Amino acid sequence: MPGEFTNGDRGSLLIPDLLDSQSMMDGDSGAGAPPRAADELPLLTGEADWARWIQEIEGLARLWGVWDYVDPAEGKSLVEPERPSAPKTPTFISWTRLASNESDADHEARLTEHKVRLDLLARTFAIKEEQHRVECLEYAIKFKNYNLVKDELNQLDRKIYASVDEKLRLHLMGGTTSTPHLKIKHLERIVLGSSEPRAIQESPRSQFSNLMYKLETRGPRDWSSWATEIARLGKSCSEELRKSRIHDRMAKDAFLDSIQDHHPAFYRRWSDILDHVEENGQRTASFQDLVNAFVGAQEKPSTASEDDSVCSDKKGDNRKRYPTTQDSNGNDSPTPSTRSMSSSTVLHKRCPGCRLSHRIKGDHWWESCWYFDALMGRKTAPSFFNIKPESVEFVRNRLESNPEEQRLAKAWDGRR
Repeated sequence: MPGEFTNGDRGSLLIPDLLDSQSMMDGDSGAGAPPRAADELPLLTGEADWARWIQEIEGLARLWGVWDYVDPAEGKSLVEPERPSAPKTPTFISWTRLASNESDADHEARLTEHKVRLDLLARTFAIKEEQHRVECLEYAIKFKNYNLVKDELNQLDRKIYASVDEKLRLHLMGGTTSTPHLKIKHLERIVLGSSEPRAIQESPRSQFSNLMYKLETRGPRDWSSWATEIARLGKSCSEELRKSRIHDRMAKDAFLDSIQDHHPAFYRRWSDILDHVEENGQRTASFQDLVNAFVGAQEKPSTASEDDSVCSDKKGDNRKRYPTTQDSNGNDSPTPSTRSMSSSTVLHKRCPGCRLSHRIKGDHWWESCWYFDALMGRKTAPSFFNIKPESVEFVRNRLESNPEEQRLAKAWDGRR
């Protein structure tokens, strides 16, 4: 062959160690309440606080997607992806001229053979360069993910250090506790006096783990049975969900993700409800409220009413927000109001009556306004929703200033 490759050196990036634990700050604790660290983490002072503390740490780690690197039982190490090496650079052998005893035909044949070898060498090098380019793209993606995970671990490392008392912090200043995984293992040995980290199944948070596993499992299922089982698991860890806003949010997000593709109407309805309550600073619906509403929607004979399900404690005679009547042939025929509403676009916008944001079909805002129902003496709002008197007055003023809307609204309310 007319050439060979030589080795080329490439520099490698240096990955800094996890941030110094001593640079972390303590969280504040409210007067008259148990000490709390930053972001609602409980303060670890001894064995009595361990179960609650490790539960919150696990919740944060799972929320950030780094629990596999933190789990004290079987945590894996974060390894920097290996940078691909550049292809070897070819060196070309120079061409020799016509020899004194070489005929023109022999020289031409040797020249043709030399050109073929050069072309083969160039093609081989081009293929290796393209392969190296693809490997560099893959490396860039892996290295970006590596940095994201490393940043999350650095933040969790700060929170772990900030959530333990001063005596325990003295044990976290050595090089043997430089990562969250090592810190938790070391704290477990000190606080619980165990030589080996306890398996995650032995923790009191196992019921929540079972709930999350059930919610994250995908595949075909009987939705009614599945929802009933989720409701049972939710009740078994209701106290844990009530105390931990992180776990409650994780459970609700996982539940909505599970049903999104199969029950889009219910998903949109409850996503809007949760966002609406959060935007207005009201008490949010619990995970059990969400599951009970879904169970109630599954028990209804018609899936059309699923979009109108708000909560399982609504009165039965108000569950269908758009009633139908029967004609003389026994066929269900929508009323003129319902027929016009079904052709209208459903939008999530500011209600001209209560002046809050909720789903509205066409111009008939009163048909989906809980404050209008409250004005009419109907209790259709879910238990977690706080009816404000001033918003009811807004609805009253709107109707009084718009007689046509008032006539249509009262006519619709009378048909319910």
